[in-house]
Amino acid sequence: LAADGFYYAVSCPWAVFVAGVAVLYTALALVCVALQQLDGAGFDPPPRTMGHKILINLNVLTGLGLGKYSVSTTYMDIMLCAESLLKVMCFSFVTGLVFSRFARPRARICASSCAVLACHMGAPVVMLRIANERDDNRLINASFRCTFSISETGPDGSTWRHQLPLTLRRDFMPTFALPLTLMHDIDEHSPLARFTPAELLDGHAHISLSVSATDPTQGGNVSALFGLRASELEFGKAFADMFIRDAVDPSRRIVRMDLLSKLKTS
Repeated sequence: LAADGFYYAVSCPWAVFVAGVAVLYTALALVCVALQQLDGAGFDPPPRTMGHKILINLNVLTGLGLGKYSVSTTYMDIMLCAESLLKVMCFSFVTGLVFSRFARPRARICASSCAVLACHMGAPVVMLRIANERDDNRLINASFRCTFSISETGPDGSTWRHQLPLTLRRDFMPTFALPLTLMHDIDEHSPLARFTPAELLDGHAHISLSVSATDPTQGGNVSALFGLRASELEFGKAFADMFIRDAVDPSRRIVRMDLLSKLKTS
């Protein structure tokens, strides 16, 4: 955590981030209270309890000031100067982290919770479905990469894990606005051709899909990563149609995002 603190600070949930900031300020206030105990005079008037002392130092660290309290010794003056400097540093530090969390371009790309292995136009294929959840946001220059990994045991009993690329029929889209079905042909060149469904399960097979695109609205690159286990592969099935005719205007079709992972029942 100490070696990669910035990564955790910008990637952790907001609740954890806010709690971490609160813990940071409280810890600094406790250190200041401990150092102020070395001065006999302290604040004037004297705080009623230790908790009150902590709250006074929290007010100083957050910029609220001393309020009705004052100090009369050089030691306490130096302490308050140090706390003021610490306040500026902490405020700048937290502001930078909050800005980093908000400034990161984020995509709302979703993928189906399963992959389908079936025949398409007479050829066996693996199909995955993805979609851009933002209706008014078209991603541009979208590229897709798919990887297949599986564990195998050699004759000597050693186990290793293969990482093999899966070539997609379509691995680039100039614009990515509508749902898209990505297909990989299972031919003689496909890594999947030599494995049976049972071998995929025994080898803990995994299919990874990475999506990268440019978001013109946010002015930056966005990416997403999805993974499917062998148990999430559906054999001989097909995805349900996501484009449904509008009941009011039959000439229009609407996209049903809730059908992204839906399979045909017949």
